[in-house]
Amino acid sequence: AELAGPLHLSSPEESAALYSMQNHPVGPYLDFESKLLRYNTRTPSGSTKVSIRPLVPDGLGLPLVRCDIVNMTRHVHHHFDYAKDGHSRTYTMHVEVNATATAAASSKLMLGLEDSVFAAAPDRSRQILHSPWTRAEYTLPAGHHLNSHVLTAVYLIRDKSNGHFIPYNNIVAFTLIAVLRLGLVKELKERAYKLFVNLPLYEDMAPWNIVFVGPLLDYIDYDTRDKTFDAHVRKVYQIMSVLMNYKRTVKDFEKCGDKGSNPYGFSLVSECVGKKFTGPCDDPELPVPCGDGQCHSDYISCLRATVEADEPLLLPPPSRPAVQAAAVPGGTANTWEFSRDGVASEGT
Repeated sequence: AELAGPLHLSSPEESAALYSMQNHPVGPYLDFESKLLRYNTRTPSGSTKVSIRPLVPDGLGLPLVRCDIVNMTRHVHHHFDYAKDGHSRTYTMHVEVNATATAAASSKLMLGLEDSVFAAAPDRSRQILHSPWTRAEYTLPAGHHLNSHVLTAVYLIRDKSNGHFIPYNNIVAFTLIAVLRLGLVKELKERAYKLFVNLPLYEDMAPWNIVFVGPLLDYIDYDTRDKTFDAHVRKVYQIMSVLMNYKRTVKDFEKCGDKGSNPYGFSLVSECVGKKFTGPCDDPELPVPCGDGQCHSDYISCLRATVEADEPLLLPPPSRPAVQAAAVPGGTANTWEFSRDGVASEGT
């Protein structure tokens, strides 16, 4: 009897052809995960090369893949929502597999990196790979990470800086500025504030240089993280007093010229030095342009340098004391007391 309804087929041959494995609907969907990512990914700038591999054997029906960056160049800004803070500095971010470093590490450890063990020094000064069977170890170059059994470098180049290099040594953090702008409940915000005020004092503790590392806060600015200023800040009032009172005396000598400049325009740093030389003086340890054509730490250092340059201070050599003359005999001392009305009392 013939079948009735939508499954009616006119012949056995047609039925066999329709249900042949060659026409199975799974075929067009093979490797669909890679195809989906390949045709639906875009980058706002630069270029990105990735490697994608399935993590589940064929036939289990779980669309799970691993995507690794092989090479990426991306133009980025300073921090999350940078425009709100008036930041214009830009960077070029690089993520790239370093085949040379991978080969060097494998040779040093005498094993494939898939068998190596990662460890970090307690002070974060270095990160290493070591063999689980020998004492051999390999110190990772700055900004390098073990990823999919190869070493991958992650770093920034600051634009317009003659190649200033900023490595990403730890990619385990979330910036405080991003967390605050995305929103924190009151209790977590209070907790984060307490963590912040208990950090050591670094030079640039703006919120884009403070990060959450798990439940804790840390400081990440690559250029300034090796020096703290807790002891210096305790003396800041006295230091400002030194600079203010010194300026007053220089003015009384009529040697205080116009106020000079410094990158942040701080007061009491560039007083009296004039504008004969305007820099630039971008080093925070030497921020004051001085008339001698050099950058100095403060205006006092500049004044001393310009005085020496104009006319070195020459003191005459000490002379031999003259022969002491005979003492002149003195008489009896008289004493008296006086006030606004004159002599009040006399004595002998």
